[in-house]
This record gives sequence, C-alpha cells and structure tokens, in this order.
Amino acid sequence: YTNPNAYTSEDADWLMSIADPIARVIERKQAEDQERELRDQLERVKRMESLGVLAGGVAHDLNNMLGPLVGYPELMLMRLPEDSPLRKQVQRMGNSAREAAEVVQDLLTLARRGRYNMVPTDLNEIIEAYLDSPGFVKLDETHPEITVSTSLDHQAGRILGSAPHLSKMVMNLIVNAFDAMPEGGELSIATSQCYLEKLIGGYEEINPGNFVLLRVRDTGMGIDAEDID
Repeated sequence: YTNPNAYTSEDADWLMSIADPIARVIERKQAEDQERELRDQLERVKRMESLGVLAGGVAHDLNNMLGPLVGYPELMLMRLPEDSPLRKQVQRMGNSAREAAEVVQDLLTLARRGRYNMVPTDLNEIIEAYLDSPGFVKLDETHPEITVSTSLDHQAGRILGSAPHLSKMVMNLIVNAFDAMPEGGELSIATSQCYLEKLIGGYEEINPGNFVLLRVRDTGMGIDAEDID
C-alpha cells in the first residue's frame, strides 16, 4: 500500500525536473548504440564484399588452370581401349578435376559471379559417384574396421537440386560417420521414396507430395544430448 500523501508537491516538481534530462540521456545512449551497431554491420558488409572480390579473382584464375585437367582425361578415355585397366583411374582423375571445378564455382557464387544450378538430379547417382571417388576410396582403405552397406531405391525418382552441393552433403555425412566410429562399426546408406504432408524438421515450408528420403546411419558414439538442438 502506498500513501498518496507520502510525497509533497515539491518532490513531484523535482522528479519532473530530472525526468526529462534522464529520458534524453537514455534516448541519446540508445541512438549511439544503434549507430555503433549499424557501423559494425556496414564494416562487416564491406569486408564480405572485399572477400567476394578476392574470391572471384582467385576462382577465375583457378578456373582457367582447371580447364586442361578436366578436358585431358576425356581425351585420354577416347584413346584408351574399352578393356584398358587404366580407364578407371583416368575416370577418377577426371571426376576429381570436375569436383575441384565445382568448388571454384562455389567461390564464384560467393563473389556473386555465379549461381546455383537447380536441375532434376538423381540422388542415387550422386551417392554412387562419391563412393567411387578417390576421396572415399582412400577413406575406406584407411578404415578397414568400418563396413559400408547401401540400399538405394533406383525407382525413387529425381529431385530438384544442385548436384555439387548435394555431393558435398553426402560426403560430409559419410566423413562425419567415419569420424564417429574410431573403433570401427557399420555405416548404412539408403534411399527411398516417401510421401510427406507436413514438415519432419527444418525451417522451410514444403508442399505435400512425394520426396526422396536419404538415410545415413552409423553405429558410432552419437551426439551428446547437450549438443542436440
């Protein structure tokens, strides 16, 4: 309970006299903080623009150098007999060069000189291509204690996506699974078709319909509960 007569009119006048200056100080401090935050944001934008220009220049030079590395394996395959044991190695060399070119395309995208190419893509082909890549072959050879199995539904259909980025996604999932099994284990990769009416997770809206489901499962240590959002 507050006694309305606890303060005199002089007290009220004094409070009113200091309230306005205090309010102006608070407003000025808020304006200064907002201005400082805007300046910081502008500096970050400028740094990102500078990084984009630098990345674009580097990517342009790399793109020129990668041209022969992408083209020569194709010429070599044209000259090699179909039964030559060298064909598989040459194909892997060409695939690695194309993957490097895709990384360069990412740099060009960062520099706003490139764009994502969303096209109908066979996810199974992307998975099989990575499992046949030199990167995975080396990963598999250095982890003989890990068994990899696949169950790919080749009737699942195509999805709309960027093949280079889907390939990186598959690579990251598999590499992370290997890292989670330092003592060995089993890794299974499966695709299937499913019908979704609502989101299972994530932050983007989807229209109900048929989707291709990718499952990558391992018998590793898993993620700590406090790290799962």
